[in-house]
Amino acid sequence: MSQLIWLHLSDIHFFPKLKWRDGHSHAALLTYLKQCFEDEPHLRPDLIFCTGDIAFGELPHAPLLEQYAEAKEFFDNLLQVCGKDGVRMAKQRLFVVPGNHDIDRSCIDRDAQESLYKKTEDSSKHVDAINERFNDRQLEFQNNIKRLADYGKFVKEYLPHQHDENDRICYATVLDVAGVPVGIAGLNSAWSCAADEDDRKLWLAAEWQLNAAKTALNNATLRIALMHHPIDNLNQTERTTLTKRLASDFHFFLHGHAHNTWVEPSTCVTVAAGAIGAAQAQEFGMNLVRLDLTTGKSEVHLHRYDKTGWMIAPVPTHAPKAIWPFALPNALLQNLAAVPPPVAAPELAYEAEIAPMTTPEPTAKSTTVSAPAASLPTQGKLYGREQLLKTTAVKLRQYPVLLVYGMRGNGKTWFIEGLAKQAPLLGEAVRIQAEPGMNADSLFRQFALALGETAEFPLAPTGDIDSIANQFKQRYPAPRTAWLWLDRAHVLLDAKGFRSQEVRKLLLGLQRAYGKTWPIVLELRERPPRGLLGADGVECEILGLDKEALGQALADAAPEGMAADWTLRGDQLKRVYGWLGGGGGKQAHPLALSFLIEIGRATRSTPITVLEQQEIKDNIETALLGDLFNKVLNPAERQMLQALALYRVAIPHDHADGLENELRLPGAWDGIHRRCLLASGSNGTLFYLHGFIADWLRFGLGYQSTDDAGQAEFSLKVSPQQITLAQHLHVVVASCWLKQLGGSKRTSSVNIERALQAFFHLTAGAQGDRVHEIAIDLLGGNEGWAVARITKLYEHLFKNRAPIIEQRKVLQYWVKLAPDEPKAWRFLGECWAKEEGWASANALLSFEQACQWSASFPQSWANLGKCLLAQGEDGAKAFLLRLAVLAQDYPQAIDDFVISVQLNCLMRLGEHAMASQLRMERINDGSLHAAFYNDEAKARLNANDARGALQILDLAQKRNCFDDVTAAIRSSALQSSGQADAAGAVRMEKINGGSLNPIYFNDEAKSRLRAGNTQGALTILDLAAQRRCCDDHTDAIRADVLSQLGQLEAASILLMGKINNGSRNPVFYHAQAQALLDLAQQRGFVNHFIVTLRAKVLRVLSR
Repeated sequence: MSQLIWLHLSDIHFFPKLKWRDGHSHAALLTYLKQCFEDEPHLRPDLIFCTGDIAFGELPHAPLLEQYAEAKEFFDNLLQVCGKDGVRMAKQRLFVVPGNHDIDRSCIDRDAQESLYKKTEDSSKHVDAINERFNDRQLEFQNNIKRLADYGKFVKEYLPHQHDENDRICYATVLDVAGVPVGIAGLNSAWSCAADEDDRKLWLAAEWQLNAAKTALNNATLRIALMHHPIDNLNQTERTTLTKRLASDFHFFLHGHAHNTWVEPSTCVTVAAGAIGAAQAQEFGMNLVRLDLTTGKSEVHLHRYDKTGWMIAPVPTHAPKAIWPFALPNALLQNLAAVPPPVAAPELAYEAEIAPMTTPEPTAKSTTVSAPAASLPTQGKLYGREQLLKTTAVKLRQYPVLLVYGMRGNGKTWFIEGLAKQAPLLGEAVRIQAEPGMNADSLFRQFALALGETAEFPLAPTGDIDSIANQFKQRYPAPRTAWLWLDRAHVLLDAKGFRSQEVRKLLLGLQRAYGKTWPIVLELRERPPRGLLGADGVECEILGLDKEALGQALADAAPEGMAADWTLRGDQLKRVYGWLGGGGGKQAHPLALSFLIEIGRATRSTPITVLEQQEIKDNIETALLGDLFNKVLNPAERQMLQALALYRVAIPHDHADGLENELRLPGAWDGIHRRCLLASGSNGTLFYLHGFIADWLRFGLGYQSTDDAGQAEFSLKVSPQQITLAQHLHVVVASCWLKQLGGSKRTSSVNIERALQAFFHLTAGAQGDRVHEIAIDLLGGNEGWAVARITKLYEHLFKNRAPIIEQRKVLQYWVKLAPDEPKAWRFLGECWAKEEGWASANALLSFEQACQWSASFPQSWANLGKCLLAQGEDGAKAFLLRLAVLAQDYPQAIDDFVISVQLNCLMRLGEHAMASQLRMERINDGSLHAAFYNDEAKARLNANDARGALQILDLAQKRNCFDDVTAAIRSSALQSSGQADAAGAVRMEKINGGSLNPIYFNDEAKSRLRAGNTQGALTILDLAAQRRCCDDHTDAIRADVLSQLGQLEAASILLMGKINNGSRNPVFYHAQAQALLDLAQQRGFVNHFIVTLRAKVLRVLSR
């Protein structure tokens, strides 16, 4: 035999719901292969390998066994195509292994899974126990392997030659392929899978599986290992073991999972297959591997799929003609040289029994025993909350929505975690951290997976509440048991309720669809507006600790031998209670108490002594945290805590090892966790640092604030040493995100988020030039391809009206990947303008870059002009000077849009007559550019010439060159000319026609307000909010309406919400000043100064 060929497939993802999409690619593959083998019969395979994810995963409306039924039909057809002379290839030549999509997640014991994850923190200490569990098939292993029960049935029924009677779902066999003994080991990397993000947390029991395989394949000349996951997905100890053993025990390692075809020649050649079932064209791939057993010159034939069908898949540099050459390993060539001449045998017959994996000889076990970390006696106990827990649990049985509110540091999160152990909150806790500006789609995407959603970027149900509820029930008729925990929900609210009515309707629709089977818990820092989520919501206020609970907590936390000193009564307890914020109608702060306990235990001091030593300048929490940080934590723990404070999102558990290794701080993570300074999510994969602690630490590193763009700013008094330390920590955090990306090439929301976090920390660490590493690691090293993928992602977000912040993050990444791409800079500038206004320095910088890289594109110059114009007279002058040069160098760049901005600059400089003359020249020349008509009409309207403005607008309409702005100006001109009804009719025609342009709503609301119809104005503003087409002007008008309705505090809260969210629109600051002065007047706090100041503010607002 001179050659051996195999077909390598992976990640088919059979799923009835997606058969409309994937069925075509499956059928096309069979047709394509049939034609390939007819055209090139020398490429007909001897073996077929499928490296996992045969199914999509257990779902209520698509059981796994139904998915495997489709797989059987497909494999039958594939074996027919790969056979010879009409004789189907024997099933014994088809080998499969399980993947993460082949598990039934409903069979996973979450506590046991969390234990598996926990053991990866120090994998070297637990690896022997894991291998022993796998060997003895202990109860824990039987619990773990249940998730693969349906996969095991599929193998037993369809591929009995691979069935493992011991239910470990792994195998090893030797086949005689035309005289060459070929050993194949199917490794099970799916038995410890649980979630989409198992990266670097998987257990393989590598030593057991590899020892068993080595025994079974001892006489094989060629040895091939099959596994679903790349090596990097395993935990650190398992990665090390598998890497070494593959190099010594095997000649080939085949895997899938990454949805990317790749070849890594080595002593053990790694071949990765793309996906057969995928959402994006770049993820598809399969390969044919041809080994020349005589010369050793071998090759991988690469193939891919798009909507036109299957085709060859060239790879620049490595395989420009879609054939990736490589040499067989020397050890394999030596083995082949010793193989005797083959004995004739039927080519496709079943040729050898599978050797079952047997238990290997026991290995020496480590005698090192790790002592359990100490924990606070108070940890997990909710002092003084027992009765509140009981009554709240009773209410949750009656009402499906719980609103938990209280001051920061009062223990809301601890209370919810305690409540999660009660009967009403069953199943998975889907915890979501709310962000300002979060819309219905971005919220929905974070809990859609728990419902059974499969799309990468699903869109939320829309319509009224009943319609949304019906869509939920139709899409997800039987979702798994879970409950929704919306943390920091207060950022989504204003004085009247949800800022986004679509978010409110989404939550109400979810509640109406599933009721008490999917409870919703909102965590807020202040009491929510009444009726926030209808009659089905119940409130629960979390106060501090009363004296009795405080005394009990301190007594329970007493260090050994100090029980008497920590048991406080009478005046002593009263003093501590007062120090911690109690008394005067208030109660003690739990967060301050936790700091006090930790300091006292660490220093073996009494609570009274600890508090007497405090120099309280600001508040007790700050003083105690400073003492804890400086006197209790060791230097390693202090630096680890500083690094954790720099995270902008939840901290992934698998960053722990990376942080400790990069910072050379062994044990620091455990030290911080032991002191209860880190809170973990329900599944232990994400950790949270309390916001108060993080803010205090960032301030200590020299940061003065973090603006909405996420760009940390150093204070003016920061020292060079602080800057150096902060930058070093940022780079370490960036390295952890980069490592977590690993070898994944998938452009998913998860990987993009990781890349953006790495990008932020690299730039904050003064290593922004390293951002191209992210492109290489994430998207395979082809920058052009990477840009195309990011472009596609941005287009998807834009098309689906994703929040501007999400779009802007992707664009920031895009311009770092392709700094000479003018389109990306222009889009980025437009996002900044929407976020910060046209005066934004970020927008100006972006448009400057767009003009630099495409000096002849008019729209970029028009946008640049708008930015400069927003800077005032100096900016207007600068733009006019730039245009003079542009007219000489790139006259084609000056179109009607640019000229329109030019004329507005002249207006800004007081050249009204010249601007009007130039506009009229364009109009009289027959221009069809709406901006000339709009600007001329506005100029005439501002000059109190409403009739002249209408004449210009009539001309625009006659020439069919009007737009939304034209209609808005017409309504204003009609209003000014005394035709209020006609003006309102124009606006309402647009509004009733479904317009999403806020200008109509704003003008109509202002008109109704001027007419004294405040309730009518509010109705229009509510309609704008319902359609999600509000802008800053809409909110400013709403504040004015609230003021006129006498709701001055509500108006002030609305305005302060905008100001606190970082708005740079001056209208909110002016309006807030007026609202505060009106409130002072309403409450009778009026003097001459206030009256004078109020008059000045009103004059400013009138301008």
